Amino acid sequence: MSVGCYNVLEEKWEVGPELKKEGFDPVSEYYGDAMKQVDKILKDIRSKIFEVYELAFVIKKSSD
Repeated sequence: MSVGCYNVLEEKWEVGPELKKEGFDPVSEYYGDAMKQVDKILKDIRSKIFEVYELAFVIKKSSD
């Protein structure tokens, strides 16, 4: 497997190409850290949604 990034507009290789073994998994190699950040962002968003929901619930109950 060949791994690299070719810039078509400038007609040059940005990275590589390198030859990798057939079992090479580019997703786990390059995107593992990014996926951890995505998970953290999603947890933060979920937490904020629940905070707003809880606040709205309390305000609704207190106004009843």
